[in-house]
Amino acid sequence: MKRIVHKFMLWAHRWLGIVVGVHFVLLGLTGSYLVYTEEIDALIKPDLKVASAAPVVADLDKIVQSARQGLGVDSNPMRMTIASEDSHYNHRVTFNVPQGEQKRRFVTAYVDAATFEFKGSEVFKETLGGFFFVFHHDLFSGGTGRTIVAVTGVLSMVLLLGGLYLWWPRQGKSWKRSLRYNKQRSFLGFNLELHKFLGFYSLILMCIVTFSGIYLARPDWFFPRGPGAGGGPGGSGPANQQALSFSAVQPELSSLLEEDQIAQFRIELKDNKLLGLARDEEHGISGWEWDLATGELLNTKLVKDRDFKKKFGDLQRAWHVGDFWGELGRFLVFVSGILPLVFYFTGTYYWWKKKKKA
Repeated sequence: MKRIVHKFMLWAHRWLGIVVGVHFVLLGLTGSYLVYTEEIDALIKPDLKVASAAPVVADLDKIVQSARQGLGVDSNPMRMTIASEDSHYNHRVTFNVPQGEQKRRFVTAYVDAATFEFKGSEVFKETLGGFFFVFHHDLFSGGTGRTIVAVTGVLSMVLLLGGLYLWWPRQGKSWKRSLRYNKQRSFLGFNLELHKFLGFYSLILMCIVTFSGIYLARPDWFFPRGPGAGGGPGGSGPANQQALSFSAVQPELSSLLEEDQIAQFRIELKDNKLLGLARDEEHGISGWEWDLATGELLNTKLVKDRDFKKKFGDLQRAWHVGDFWGELGRFLVFVSGILPLVFYFTGTYYWWKKKKKA
């Protein structure tokens, strides 16, 4: 019976790897690129992305005004990423600028962090990072694509755990030998040994990143949406045309922005609120909420005070993009995206050679 189970698991692992593995490899490679997309873009487009000199304390009203003038729009932004004084990047301000039949078209304006000069703009989906993100997120097909991505994730989890079953030392086999890398004379043997060695020692990392990807693709599989749930902020229409001023909150913001961090701001014009998130090495993610009219600080624990569902979602997002353990976390997630290619090559090569010999 054990022999039959082993043969079935070997067959399932092989064919899942060959068929599902192609999509798994593409998801991994695009994910690895997205981990360092900011750094890569800064190298490709330094004039657009990198500040001309050391950044000064950010004046949000000046930043928004410069972005509006540069784009030739009078609407309010949907999101801003503000560079700290220690950063070398420019500020980013994202607007929804519809065009033709596109009701949601996100254009990001770049404003020099030193001079507040408009440096240029780009449409997210037309960038290489945007192309990879949409492929990675939903295969350019919305909800259907997210379901396919999630199913690939589930099958990849089966593939990973099936590999653990096949690796597990059976009666008469040495644990010591299984846990170490054993040198091989042939290239065929090297591929199998590398496949098993990397597969075992990267299993926890691969499972965490894969599971978090499943959750982000289809969170409704874990927490069903209630009646009327769904849909996102529009970004256009009357609410987006309310008068927007940061003067009331600027003093408090200035002191926060002087710290070594990048702050992401989301504009909530429906309730006239400014939501802010900032990340640093020492404290992790912190959150604020201000009333834009009065400058009153309403909440300083947006992240910590979330309910279990939101906390769980935040955790999965952090694991998936590498927002843990600082730069080490990002590097580990980057490596996890390269490994499926290694597994696919070593596993397929071994199978093909063995089949050829047989």
